[in-house]
Amino acid sequence: MVEKEFYLFVRVLQSLALLCLTGLEITQLILFKNQNDTIVEKPTSWEAFENFYKQHGIKYFHYAVIIITLIYILYDMFYFTSRWKLGPHIRKESFFLLLWLAVGFSIIYPIFLNKSKLECNLNDFQNGPAKITECRIYITNMAIIWFIVLLFLVTTISSIYLLIQRNRLRNQIVRG
Repeated sequence: MVEKEFYLFVRVLQSLALLCLTGLEITQLILFKNQNDTIVEKPTSWEAFENFYKQHGIKYFHYAVIIITLIYILYDMFYFTSRWKLGPHIRKESFFLLLWLAVGFSIIYPIFLNKSKLECNLNDFQNGPAKITECRIYITNMAIIWFIVLLFLVTTISSIYLLIQRNRLRNQIVRG
């Protein structure tokens, strides 16, 4: 049977990965704004940000999924004992798995659309270190997003396993 400690450990990993992803997204926003402010020599509008990030996935969707998931995971951890007794929550886990799969594919899509490589070479960037750092953060974001997908896959599979185990136990009690 899936242990409570394992499930709680996965939740903690999910929350840590989300916090790292949030920090990287904020860093990416700051780098973008600072880089464009120095190139254009005036404050960058959010319209420029939106146009630029059409190449890098659907950022607003990412932000919404990050916030919703963080709220869900923190709620789940805060009320863990009572939710554990009521579980498994296969629908919720599947919902978040599908959400994060959508985020994962939306961040990969621009790479295939632009036929670009997943490399951050100095020769490819004329704007220097800020652009390379932004590229590396993008790749790190992608890795963390797919790690979160993997974690939600684990929680979905363990929820299915829990449901099967609890149904077997109920059937044994009814027969016995």
